[in-house]
Amino acid sequence: MTIASIVARGRARHLRLMQDTVSIVRTAEVWNQATGAYVPSSIPIYTGPVRLVAWRGNEEHAAEAEVAVIRYRLALPADGSLPAIQRRDVATVTASLDPALVGVVLVLTEPELGSTSSALRWVAEIVS
Repeated sequence: MTIASIVARGRARHLRLMQDTVSIVRTAEVWNQATGAYVPSSIPIYTGPVRLVAWRGNEEHAAEAEVAVIRYRLALPADGSLPAIQRRDVATVTASLDPALVGVVLVLTEPELGSTSSALRWVAEIVS
């Protein structure tokens, strides 16, 4: 048994835990020839399974206002099929075992990388 085979088995098992679904998009400025201006456009990046885990919440200050920041950890398949996900991409929960999560919009803030990880993990947050 090799490390690679153990990691592959862990990734397959983790995939079974991914019972929620998200749609991830990237916002980019696209030139509109008709208006002669840049306009925001959402570029689809990924739609598929994910495991959502509430991670932590903090009270933070922004421009003299107290803001509740709730963070989640998103675990995505680590099978090499995902396109490159970037900071500030936006994930919308489209299906979940927890109906309260459907429709939640999360901004991806930082990856948690590891060569033997069973999933591609991202920290994401909702600001309320």
